Amino acid sequence: MKPRSIWYVIFLLFSVSMKVAAQAAVCPPPVLLDFARSSSACFQLERNEACYGNGSVSATFQSDDLATAFAQAGDIASLSVLRSVTLTPSDEDVAITSLAVQASLSDTEASSVAFLLYGNVTIENKVDYLAELQATAKGTLTIRSKPEANGDILAQLAVNKGVVVNGRSADKKWLRVIIPDSQNYGWVAAELVSSQQSIDVLSVVDVSTPVLNPFQVITVKTADASLCDGKVAGGVLIQTPNIEETVSMTINAVEVRLAGTAYLTTNEDEFLTINILDGEAEVGEPDSMRFVPAGSRVNIPIDSESNNATDTVSETEPYSVARFEGVPLNNLPNRVKAAEPLTLEQIATLTAEHEAEPVVVIDLSTPEPSTICRYFTNSTATLWAGPGEFYEAINEIAANARVYPVLQIKDADGAVWWQLSNSNWIKARAVRQLGDCPEIPITDVAPAQPYNIITMETCKSQNGPLRAGQTVTIEFKPAAFENYYDASIALQVDPGQIWIDERAQYVTASRPISIGTAGTDQERYVRIFSTTWKATGGTHEIISERLAYILTCNITVPFG
Repeated sequence: MKPRSIWYVIFLLFSVSMKVAAQAAVCPPPVLLDFARSSSACFQLERNEACYGNGSVSATFQSDDLATAFAQAGDIASLSVLRSVTLTPSDEDVAITSLAVQASLSDTEASSVAFLLYGNVTIENKVDYLAELQATAKGTLTIRSKPEANGDILAQLAVNKGVVVNGRSADKKWLRVIIPDSQNYGWVAAELVSSQQSIDVLSVVDVSTPVLNPFQVITVKTADASLCDGKVAGGVLIQTPNIEETVSMTINAVEVRLAGTAYLTTNEDEFLTINILDGEAEVGEPDSMRFVPAGSRVNIPIDSESNNATDTVSETEPYSVARFEGVPLNNLPNRVKAAEPLTLEQIATLTAEHEAEPVVVIDLSTPEPSTICRYFTNSTATLWAGPGEFYEAINEIAANARVYPVLQIKDADGAVWWQLSNSNWIKARAVRQLGDCPEIPITDVAPAQPYNIITMETCKSQNGPLRAGQTVTIEFKPAAFENYYDASIALQVDPGQIWIDERAQYVTASRPISIGTAGTDQERYVRIFSTTWKATGGTHEIISERLAYILTCNITVPFG
């Protein structure tokens, strides 16, 4: 593909979400590419995880030895051990990080609240780390409503049944546990359970101590990043799973109940500004919440040192749509368009309707079929990194999941593939269309994937054809080790070597990976040795070696 064609495809993918109101922000191709890379790198993000998307990102953890786990694009970190994330703007890259936050969503729900940080942002988790341990019932275990012998019985567990403990009383006589198969908590006598860990690691709690999820209470601080000719300031996008169910969070010491999509900044005269782009929100103290419908905003005075609120929430007011030109809404799970700014009169009307008692109306009429364009999967389908099964299989998507095609292409066998708004591909026949849908733009060239893998055992790439400029992981897997000890000292015996065109590369090895049946004579351990290479056009000889295990691959990377 010619470079000019690459930029055209990227622009086509992202221009839909970059347009707000009548005019799109002037974002150069490298900025659009940064957002595309971040979306691809963080596609498999799961609940209570953070993903390093792009650019200069630093993080702090519960333990300093975890810092290296969040050092480059695509790295995933658990929110349970993450304390803060800081994005630093640069002239070369847009700093981007994605979070999947549980907040007040229940444990049984599979969805998350999406946080997209970009530009110049610091977010800090204010929820204290909650240590947990596994315990086993010594006999029939009674779970009570309070740490007292006369507390109401909530459940009982049989002998040797396991239970998760996440707190203890100050005198260590009672433990707070998660009632199995529920989201509720109860108390058990410490003497009736056993654990391999000391209960001293647990926090001291009582019946009134809430259980909060990581990043359910946060502080946010942003500054101007002046992306896209100054039209994209950077900030934090927050999107809940839908606009019907409210999710509760505390942001800069202010309670926020959000159902929809919000855009947060703090770079306006020491105010936290919460703009509601889609859905609605309530912001403020529990007894005096300010209603904020889509198309409006509120401002909250904050202390410049602590970032916490110092005064009451402002009156709801119209927002300026110009502030959202170029905001990367396409990187969010649900595709939305920023609402048109409301007038003060409209805000007043919507607020009055929100506060009014609901009136039940029974509609006996037959609804007209919807003409709104929608696409849904026919059954469980596979998402691919490119338009063909030669590419990496990224993930599975459930039946009846809504998808958003943005491009289509035919493969060598004539099968039609659709590229979705998250940059991944799906077979067109796996999707059904409802409503009146416009023609999906056709391309004859598939965009190159930013990442690839070469397996030395096969000399084949795992994510489509190799392209110049791709970040390529080259890996090989020697014979399995007989035991964990031999696997753990493997690097001391021979750290392995990889040469590309007779130039030695820096080689790393995975942790020992158990194979076979655990705990039996058949259990073995393997380690995967690898290096990372920025692919260049031409023919290359790659040699990998560890002890007598020597592999050679001759590969050709097309120019351009």
